[in-house]
Amino acid sequence: IFSSVSVNTCASQVQYEYHLALRFFREALALQEDVLYFMHLGTLHYLGSLCARLNMSDEALEYFTKELNIIRNDPKQKEKVVEVLRAVAALMYGKKQFVNAIQVLEEASVILRSFLGNDDVDLARNLARTGHIYHKNNDHENAVACVKEAVRIMRVNCRSQEYTFAKLCRRLGNIYASINDYDNAVKNYEEALNIQQQTLGKEHIENFHTLRRLGNAHFLQNKFQLALSCYVEGLRIWRQDTNHNRSKLAPVMRNMGFIFFTQKKYDFSLRCYLDALKSYETDENLNGRSDEICELYNNVGNVYLTINDFDEAVKYYESALSMKSSLLGNNHIDTTGTICNLGQAHVGLGNLDKALELYNQALSIREKHGKNHKDVGQVCNEIGNIYIKLKRYGDAQIFLQRSLRGKRQSASNDPSHIENELITLSNLGHLFFKKEQYSKALEMYESVLSKAYTTESLLRASTLHSMGNVSMKTGELDSALRYFFRSLAMKKKILGYNHKSVLRTLHNIGIVYREMGDFGKAEDYFEESVLMSNRVNCDPLEIARVMTDAGRVYLATNQFLQAKTTFDYIGSTLNALPFREDSDNLEHLKKTVRKLEKAASAGLQVLSSAKNSSSANSSQVEAEEC
Repeated sequence: IFSSVSVNTCASQVQYEYHLALRFFREALALQEDVLYFMHLGTLHYLGSLCARLNMSDEALEYFTKELNIIRNDPKQKEKVVEVLRAVAALMYGKKQFVNAIQVLEEASVILRSFLGNDDVDLARNLARTGHIYHKNNDHENAVACVKEAVRIMRVNCRSQEYTFAKLCRRLGNIYASINDYDNAVKNYEEALNIQQQTLGKEHIENFHTLRRLGNAHFLQNKFQLALSCYVEGLRIWRQDTNHNRSKLAPVMRNMGFIFFTQKKYDFSLRCYLDALKSYETDENLNGRSDEICELYNNVGNVYLTINDFDEAVKYYESALSMKSSLLGNNHIDTTGTICNLGQAHVGLGNLDKALELYNQALSIREKHGKNHKDVGQVCNEIGNIYIKLKRYGDAQIFLQRSLRGKRQSASNDPSHIENELITLSNLGHLFFKKEQYSKALEMYESVLSKAYTTESLLRASTLHSMGNVSMKTGELDSALRYFFRSLAMKKKILGYNHKSVLRTLHNIGIVYREMGDFGKAEDYFEESVLMSNRVNCDPLEIARVMTDAGRVYLATNQFLQAKTTFDYIGSTLNALPFREDSDNLEHLKKTVRKLEKAASAGLQVLSSAKNSSSANSSQVEAEEC
């Protein structure tokens, strides 16, 4: 009977008919206990292994424990004891009983040292397993010690050029990365990558996995260019692999999207974010990661907001907010960031009432966490800005001053906190400018310059531009020019030449020269502004304003044909525009352009009649008056 059972058992095992094999082994064990009066060790081991494969962990542990009780004290069975201990540790690891698993593996290490010494490769493997479980149990100090000892043993045995050694280095890198020791993480990842490329070839998919980890270590140190190099090379290898696993690629694409966003390469950033989002939405391995999907929706919205595609920004922010609210609840503090982003997108669309509603919603949630919550001031600042746009200056002042008080009460030396305080001061300056309280506006702007922690920043450049506007309004044109030229130099350095903010400063310089009567320089700056407005894809109304100022100079210098051509073009462009939220501004500009076009036409008529006039000088005077 025993012989028959054994034959059937082997056949079942070879065919992976585990349940059938399990039945025969159980029958064999029962026969051995009842007929032969002992439990066969091989049968116990097979039963433990089969139960483990069938995820019957408790039963597997029972069989392995019985086997250990028989062989543990037998000096001849040390290797077998180690094998069973490792199997037990694996089962405990699967049940997340990490402490028990570590104890079992440490017992195995003691036995291995007793008959193999301290430098055996098998001991290194056991230490690597132990280190991995220490890592899972967040005991990083012991994890590093175990894996470093395993690495030492492999080097002693001249096994440092094998793939198994590369895996050890990568595991050590993972542990260092988890405790934010990125320098050591990078060192180990680079060694692992070098060995993998030599043993597996440069195109092997394992290189992708090491490169993405190496890229992550650089990314978390803000070494974005090094991270990007790793990600790009890893992506190239991933695309050549036939068994694409998008779940590992998605975080890489997400990080690449962030890097490109910081580099202002918004097209690349958008492509990476959308690719990552596709992976999260379609890959089964990424199911349940709603928080990461939510973050991606928000990041895509940020890109669209930055490139002024406000409709798309609203769409993605709404998706992020819907998902975050379902996860955390409508009034959770973590929803307020997305609510504010959505409000900012509606400001871009000109939906100021909707934006105000959203910011007030965010304010209400944040106030529940304390009137002096660190983000309350920031929301008050945005509400104040909207009230300025709505010309509700009293409300604007209340919210901006509340924002400033909150930021000063928190008294933080964090650069981002200081910058937020300066932004609020700058916004108060804009408010006083709108209220024509120019001395107060200048006082606010000077406070920004005196407290700014860098000599060159976008905030400083913007403040100098605003001070130039104040000087223009007070008739101090020389001062206005100085402010605008300082702002222009700083903006070019920070933003590059072709940028809307640079355009606005160029335009204002042209206005100052026109007010000073230097029409030649004014014409140069206006024409440069017109060319730039087309390059940077400005709003049509803004382009029309720049061209209108250029046309005014043509009129002032008696270039009536050029002026009429310019105003005709502006008029046809404005008439072709669809309905806008700022329709009052549009209609006002249309009326202005019509008046100027009539003046240019009248000037042309006067010059035309001068050809038949006996007095060219009197004709010139009439033209100038016109």
